[in-house]
Amino acid sequence: MLIFSLLTKTAGATPVAEIVAGRCLRRRLISFDCTRCLDSCAANALSLQNSKIQIDNARCTGCGRCTAVCPAEALILAGFDLCRMLDECNSFADSVFNCPRQKQTFSKEFPLPCIGVLSNEALLSIALKGNGPVYFNLLACPECPQFHGVEGFVETVERVLKTIGPHLNTNTDLRAISAASQMPAVLPSDRRSFLLGLGSNVVSLVQSRYAIKPSLSKKEPHKANGRRLPEKTALLKKVIMAQDSSVSPTLLAQCTPTLSLTDSCTLCPRCAGMCPTGAIKLVRQENSSKKLTFAGGRCTGCGLCAAFCKVQAITISGPLSVNEEACCPGLHGRVI
Repeated sequence: MLIFSLLTKTAGATPVAEIVAGRCLRRRLISFDCTRCLDSCAANALSLQNSKIQIDNARCTGCGRCTAVCPAEALILAGFDLCRMLDECNSFADSVFNCPRQKQTFSKEFPLPCIGVLSNEALLSIALKGNGPVYFNLLACPECPQFHGVEGFVETVERVLKTIGPHLNTNTDLRAISAASQMPAVLPSDRRSFLLGLGSNVVSLVQSRYAIKPSLSKKEPHKANGRRLPEKTALLKKVIMAQDSSVSPTLLAQCTPTLSLTDSCTLCPRCAGMCPTGAIKLVRQENSSKKLTFAGGRCTGCGLCAAFCKVQAITISGPLSVNEEACCPGLHGRVI
């Protein structure tokens, strides 16, 4: 599509990452050694200076991988609102997720700065709203300077299907396309469908490029009592709760982090006070005894609670961990 290629260029250069310093977990706990964004950036555009994350805009490729791995959404791509895009679509059946560098030829496409911008929460949300095959076009990735953003993407898609596959619509499937022979045969068949598809692509492109993000100086959504729930976490919970009530509790348990305790827990308030989303609460029961409660739907798996626990009684395990026992030692503790 030559027309769409020209519109893509007109829409502007790939956005670069920006830091929302107040959200960074290192600000909440100065000794916290989270390096997820640093480890994800193969372009070496991120660095740690005086315990603060800094961005070298000259090096940043705009792949958005750092925004995908940060549990607190402390990094964003200005002008690109992925959660809004995913929230406003009711079904991703027969959709193709592309980057603007690739040829746009399908009637239902979602252009992204890079496939690497898709977080685990985004992939789980897409799968649950699939209702049919969903395609991720990786054909041009090997020649792209942002290729580092999609390394391991196929494995992540497979883990998503393994995690929630039994609860998906029977027609739902996530397909990472790495060979031309795997491309779906859903090309527009006539002039009218071509123009309808073009219009859909243009709207999607403009929305993705110029989606207005809320002003950070105003009250943020999903924030109460100083505890902010990241938009991707809120989106996933919303999508899960929209499923049939017979499966939503199981999906919530499978798609969100799990907190485990060892017997050394003293029920002190440190973890509850440190949790940035309010997922952990220490409540006093009628008999004056204390109880620690955990809401997986509010947990981002950031690990601040475990880092702040004096007796190392807490373990957090992510729903898509490659090796949960290796990533989360102590998983044998009691789950609350």
